[in-house]
Amino acid sequence: MTADKIRILLADDHPIVGEGIRALLAGEPELCVCHEARDAAAALVAQQQCRHHLAIVDVSLGRDSGLQLVATLKRTWPELSVLVLSIHESQLYARDAYAAGASAYLSKQTPPPVLLLAIRRLVAGGLWRLPRTPESPSLQRLSKREREVLRLIGCGHSSAEIAGQLGRSVKTIEAHRENIKQKLGLARGKDLLRYALLWAEGKAPE
Repeated sequence: MTADKIRILLADDHPIVGEGIRALLAGEPELCVCHEARDAAAALVAQQQCRHHLAIVDVSLGRDSGLQLVATLKRTWPELSVLVLSIHESQLYARDAYAAGASAYLSKQTPPPVLLLAIRRLVAGGLWRLPRTPESPSLQRLSKREREVLRLIGCGHSSAEIAGQLGRSVKTIEAHRENIKQKLGLARGKDLLRYALLWAEGKAPE
């Protein structure tokens, strides 16, 4: 019965991630992935229905921001532990995740035993912090909003789509794009798109 287990909510828009985490936890009888959500709305509904002990959330949930979901989850259910799992090893994303209320931030390249150890620490009420690694000086120049715009560009969204999602005008998003190009030393719009696509894939642009 799941009532006797540590209930885990997985919010990730890649089914293969869910399969991997389920396989990792298969040998842990006290841990159970009760729900998988592909977007923020589904994750909130699942948490309302089940009241999980731990949520594992991807930074990017398609059109949704995983970090905004983390903030909403923690604001509504302060007792919920949240582990942010991402393709990005960036300390900037980690800083934003902890600011949103996450108890841990791990790369999807984290070895399974380390991920399991982090999960155990969180369900026991602890935190998980890894040593800081050097960050790209260029990325450090970007504001939190600019990093979110960069993420959405990398997901293939137009300025109009980004404006609608973030509740801003197209003119504001275009201004963000220009600021990002200047801060990253990119001359053209297609250079920004290439950079954003690589960043969305967790690769360090040249």
